[in-house]
Amino acid sequence: MATRINRKIALILVLLIAAFAHAQTGDSLRSLYDQHRYFDLRDALQGQNAPALYVGTVASAFNDPKRAEKYLNRVIRLKPDSDDAYEAHGQLAYLYARLGRNREAVQQFDRMIAMKPNSPDVQNVRPLFAGFSRYPDQSLGKKHSTRVSGCTVSKEELTIPVSIHGKALNWIVDTGANMSAISRLLSSSNQD
Repeated sequence: MATRINRKIALILVLLIAAFAHAQTGDSLRSLYDQHRYFDLRDALQGQNAPALYVGTVASAFNDPKRAEKYLNRVIRLKPDSDDAYEAHGQLAYLYARLGRNREAVQQFDRMIAMKPNSPDVQNVRPLFAGFSRYPDQSLGKKHSTRVSGCTVSKEELTIPVSIHGKALNWIVDTGANMSAISRLLSSSNQD
């Protein structure tokens, strides 16, 4: 009888330890996600049956759009009104913005606003992408390597020489920007 009780106690302890370890792993994954530490999150997900939000986010961060959409849409489909679904909409919006799919980014921002109408970050960024969405989606043409000479590097900025319609300019490179932009006037061939 005492052996049976000891086995039950041991089993309960093992289950408690496993649950505690799982909870710590979940907290650890959330921490990596919240800190945008995507390399570490990717490594932590290896060999785990990880939450779809984290798998989709890592796929997005490492430029695997099909896998990102699959997992992030799964989060939305399974828990449409949850905080994770809100995060998944945000990850999809960010993915679509990086891919130049601005109409789809706006759709995700709209879904986020429907879930949390008082979200100032989303309300502030949505008009920018709504403006971009009036134009065709961006895409990459043929990729090729380019060497740039004549760069200027200072503590404040990096500039590179460019030529637009034969006019020589120095452009500031913002290494933290998620997209590039050029004014309509500068891009038109009718400028002086």
